[in-house]
Amino acid sequence: MSERLDETNERLGELRERVDETNERLTELRDRQTATEVRLATEMVGVAGAVREVRDLLREDRALPGRVDDHERRISAIEGQTGYATAASLIGPRRGASSRPLLPAVDAPACPQGPRLQLCEEQLGVGVR
Repeated sequence: MSERLDETNERLGELRERVDETNERLTELRDRQTATEVRLATEMVGVAGAVREVRDLLREDRALPGRVDDHERRISAIEGQTGYATAASLIGPRRGASSRPLLPAVDAPACPQGPRLQLCEEQLGVGVR
């Protein structure tokens, strides 16, 4: 009977060692999982920032055609009042441009007579160097 008791104690000792090894592996696994969760959270913050940037760029891009149309109307209004051609008027309307009415004419200083590709210095208020 004591022999049997010794075998049982030996088996219990082996089981305790295996349980300790398993506990160590579980602790390592928990630490790795925590580190992985931190890395994933950090990357998710970076991805969210990139998505916000792309969203902002797309919004700006959607607003651009309206701004171009507005600038074209303003240029046409200046051309109509001064009689000078700009590069935009010589090229013609861009594809898909709206046919909305022009803005009211803007007071512009008189420039020398004759067609030109750009507005004169006085209209722009700057000197060409």
